[in-house]
Amino acid sequence: MAVAELESRSALKNIERFSVAEMLRQIIESYSPLIEKKSIRLDVSIKGSNHFVTGERLLIHQTLSNLLINAIDFSPEGGIIEIQLDGD
Repeated sequence: MAVAELESRSALKNIERFSVAEMLRQIIESYSPLIEKKSIRLDVSIKGSNHFVTGERLLIHQTLSNLLINAIDFSPEGGIIEIQLDGD
């Protein structure tokens, strides 16, 4: 989705309840080849059991993906990325 399209929106679309933990696992899996290529160690801590949010899945996915890709891009080879999710 283009940034201009996102910025011009006045309301959320397709609001649903979903697991951020599961989304995070999928995002990490999709970037695992790049993480391995840079020999980055990924330390993921998912605590608690309530990892559900209500919102627009696509926007949250894009946000989390952007955060991870930025961390990968700006981490040195052999670096460490820490991700913590607390569901309580």
